[in-house]
Amino acid sequence: MDLSTNNLFKIQVKAAVASAFILKLEGTSGFVEATKNIAIAGEWIEYSFDFSKAAATPNLKKIILFFDPGVDASADTYLFDNLTVSPAGPCAGVAPSAKILDDFECQRNIAYGLPGFADISAVDNPDKTGINTSTS
Repeated sequence: MDLSTNNLFKIQVKAAVASAFILKLEGTSGFVEATKNIAIAGEWIEYSFDFSKAAATPNLKKIILFFDPGVDASADTYLFDNLTVSPAGPCAGVAPSAKILDDFECQRNIAYGLPGFADISAVDNPDKTGINTSTS
């Protein structure tokens, strides 16, 4: 799995009881995992996992689900369906850079309120025509 491009995992889960589950990606070079709480029992709920920060982890080959982590034996039923993997978005995993004021895509430092940019603010776009139809 190449997490540098496809790093948004979605899965639908229906659990008999409120609990939790872990989605783990594993390979020869290590693993990454994330936990989600199952707050509502008896309903199909879609959960999303953004693994964009693990993009540099190579050789991930397995997807493992752990339901009710920390419990050795359980008679509860967990159903899952529609596991998908897709890009998380054009800015997923992009860390804000203090060297870029605003590139109008991923580096929106004015909007993030980063230190050093407190005295700068975005203004309304005075001419929303052509390809520049944004509000600021």
